[in-house]
Amino acid sequence: MNCDILSTLYIRANGEIVCYDDAGAQICLAHVQAGKTFSPSSAFENSFYQHIRESLQAGRAPWTEVCAKCAMLRPQEQFLDLLSQKKIKTLQVEPTLACSIKCPGCTHLLDIRQRRSPHKLTPESFGALLSGLMEEGYTIDLIEYCGNGEPLNNPKFSDFVLVGREYYPQTPQRLVTNGNFEFSKSIGDVFIDEYMISCDGAVQESYEQYRMGGDIQKVMTFMKDIPKFVAGRKQKKIWKYILFEFNDSDEELLLAAELREKLDVDELVFVRTHSGYKSIRFSNPHQRPPVWGKGIRFDFTPLQRRSRVVYRPLTAVGPRLISMQLGLLMIDELSGNTQETLKLRGWLLSGSDVEIQIWSNGALVSEQLELGIPRPDVGDAFPDYEKDDSGFELVWNSAHLHEIKLEVVISDRFGRSEMFRYDFQKPEMPAEAG
Repeated sequence: MNCDILSTLYIRANGEIVCYDDAGAQICLAHVQAGKTFSPSSAFENSFYQHIRESLQAGRAPWTEVCAKCAMLRPQEQFLDLLSQKKIKTLQVEPTLACSIKCPGCTHLLDIRQRRSPHKLTPESFGALLSGLMEEGYTIDLIEYCGNGEPLNNPKFSDFVLVGREYYPQTPQRLVTNGNFEFSKSIGDVFIDEYMISCDGAVQESYEQYRMGGDIQKVMTFMKDIPKFVAGRKQKKIWKYILFEFNDSDEELLLAAELREKLDVDELVFVRTHSGYKSIRFSNPHQRPPVWGKGIRFDFTPLQRRSRVVYRPLTAVGPRLISMQLGLLMIDELSGNTQETLKLRGWLLSGSDVEIQIWSNGALVSEQLELGIPRPDVGDAFPDYEKDDSGFELVWNSAHLHEIKLEVVISDRFGRSEMFRYDFQKPEMPAEAG
């Protein structure tokens, strides 16, 4: 059993470090106090973290009722404690609890009433956290500004970005925002690697049914005003569009695709949700979308993504196309022979830079499987991707094992990942002639 809490860190506006999910946010694991040094080694070895480790290693959820509702619990994954290795996949930062938009699925109003103050994080407290992590040698793959408030409602938001660059200059930073702001006043000229703008609709009538009090024209202008480059460094723009029953028509999705191009947005992500007012049309993951192609993809909320570990028997070897959230994966061939070797051949198309890892019976076969084999047939079939070197091939020793459990892990630099597992039986060794 595994959980993202041992690979991520979430600091709330009042300095509390809590579970990385709404369900577990009531459990405070540690605390960053303004004006005081933060020691991650002490924090991550306290009784709460020890309880998490011992429970997961024993195959138990740390807090049964809470964890049952959690989107980050991974019952089928092997235990992994990256914090003990001084590695953090995502540091999520909540600069403030304030937000002018009232969304039915958000708990920020309840949090304002129930949480202890302060409700606004200071750049100094954020710096104390980063200083402690840096001094003790922790790496951070991504810093994300999000939480149960709107990050840009903190008037010192740009200072957070600058503090992040001071301590972890090479770590990408992502802002998740509702975009109801004037860009120049709220951001200025600071560089942010990735913007994720939450805009659930292409017209005001449907947009305001969930983003109550929001102005879609402000959001569109905000997206348009994000510069493509700052000081020569590229900024990525992602439009996050949660699919509800009131914004999922073919006409509106097609309009969103048109607006994406006009606003020069890098990626439009349609999200299938499990929450209230969810789109019935797209509750079925096999529902064919009206739009597809480069710059457009479909994703799941974390709770749905929790079930994305798929077991597929491969007793019969043959091509199979897997539609993933990070792209398209084709297994052209998985074959074994009597010389104790296995061969994996296929291709991957993705709208973003990804890495592929191959595991065989719990052992890492390829730390990073490189794409690069020319596949003009793939380029012809999927011209929107403009890529014909998407092929890969790998041969490895199967260590005299007849039954192979193969894992293919696809991940990108922002912590998103998918894993598919295969059970495969090699052909029997022919009997020797007597």
